[in-house]
Amino acid sequence: MLAPDLYWRTQPGLALPSDDLKGGMAASQQLDVERATQDAISTLAVLRELPEVVGARAGVLGFCLGGTIAWQVAAQAEPDVAVCYYGSGIPGSLDAATQIACPTLLHFGGSDRFIARERVDGVVAMAAVHDAIECHVHEGAGHAFDNSFSPMFSQPEPAARAWEQTSAFLARELPVA
Repeated sequence: MLAPDLYWRTQPGLALPSDDLKGGMAASQQLDVERATQDAISTLAVLRELPEVVGARAGVLGFCLGGTIAWQVAAQAEPDVAVCYYGSGIPGSLDAATQIACPTLLHFGGSDRFIARERVDGVVAMAAVHDAIECHVHEGAGHAFDNSFSPMFSQPEPAARAWEQTSAFLARELPVA
């Protein structure tokens, strides 16, 4: 596993408490998502060059803004798989789906306060016509339901279901040799 510091240009070494929603929103508004996507693509290339990965497959996984970036990496690069949890930018970039060839798994909360249900339903409709894209809506779950570090967001039951689906997807699409 390799995780890029996406904020190295704006706030190097940024580390916010998990409950600092205001700070996180402020930092994300300063982020150039396209440059961060290019950084993630570069990180994927570096990962593939590591001795323990050479000759193996590699994918991307992201949560929230990271889910949006993982979606963009899947569209602009060639990861072997992509997993995107509640990427709020995905509904606004559904046209990227035509560029995605790798197996891609999407998770959304059915009661997300930050992504309107109509937009989530649009993602579901898009996924239904793309064989490589699988989408799960976790009814009753809000945004960041898998954030176990934040009592404000954490919802263990839908998080466990989503992780079970993610584990099955990865076992099927990116099996460990």
